[in-house]
This record gives sequence, C-alpha cells and structure tokens, in this order.
Amino acid sequence: MLKIPGILNNPSFYDAELDYKWNSKMVIDWEEKVSNYKLFNIFLKLNHKASIGMAAALAEWIYWRLHTKDNIDILSKHIETLWVSLIDKRYVKKWEYDFIPGERDKTHGVKTIALESLERSNRNYIDGAYNISAELDGQAMLARYICPDKNLFDTWLEDCIRKLIPLFPVKYDRDNPSEYNKDDDP
Repeated sequence: MLKIPGILNNPSFYDAELDYKWNSKMVIDWEEKVSNYKLFNIFLKLNHKASIGMAAALAEWIYWRLHTKDNIDILSKHIETLWVSLIDKRYVKKWEYDFIPGERDKTHGVKTIALESLERSNRNYIDGAYNISAELDGQAMLARYICPDKNLFDTWLEDCIRKLIPLFPVKYDRDNPSEYNKDDDP
C-alpha cells in the first residue's frame, strides 16, 4: 500500500482545487502534442531501473494530487507494481488496462493518460526495450500540469535528476540501439 511522501503530505497540495484546464481532446492529443525535448534527453541518461523508479515517482505525484477527488485506486495498484518490479522484474507481468472512452473529465482524463504511460513503461521494462524512458517526459509534464505548486514539482524533479544520473547512468548509447546489451540493467 502506498504511503504519501512527506513532500506531498500537505492539504494545500492534495486538497487544492483542480484549477487546470481539461477537455476530452487532451486525452487524445497529450502523447502527440505534449513533450519536452530537453527533459526527454535528460531521461535518456538513466538506466532501466532508474527510469522505472522515475515513472513510479511521477505517477505518485498524479495519484496523490487526485486521490481525494475521485476513486483512482487502479493507478495506485500500477504504481505499486512498478515499485515491486525494481526488486526483480520477474515479480510483475505485462498488464493491459481497458481505457474507457467516456472518461474525459479532469480526474479520469488525467488517470487515463497516466495509466497508458505506465502500461507502456512497464511493457518496455519487462521486454528490456532500449527506449524505456520514452514515456517519462510526458508523465513529468502531466504531473507538473496538474500540480498546484509548479515550483515545488520543478525543484523535486531537478533534485531527483541531479542525483539519479550519476548514480544510475545508462551504460549504452540510446541513440545507437545496436549497442544495447540486455544485461546492462538486470
């Protein structure tokens, strides 16, 4: 069971009004139109386990922001799965979530995007795909978008990246997948 991190355990975070703009088209367009090339390239420097840990941590920002607004327990279950996979990815399997087309309001739309992103990260991790971090910039942009305090999120993310890159660097050139060694990130 997830426990709210200290940085997010504040009613000004999770009880703040959902003041971000949202419409049904955003669910469809998010993956194609929302990206951050600089952030994408930074995440490419992380190995597989660090990428999965970052995916889980970013999803927690989304989960804890919305958990008092609606039932989004399915998101917490997938986050827990990613955390367990860091121990050994053989503990988890690929999952598929039935994305309900009608879920397009401020909570369900965000939940849908977060779940789709986590599903792809999980699949890429289990498959040992070299492009495992491909979802992280969109997930980070989503977490930041719904966060009531953008500076809090930005500071946290910068701190994480600054610590993760030297501790968990990728050991191959992601621009050249032929160099990829599946034993790189056991």
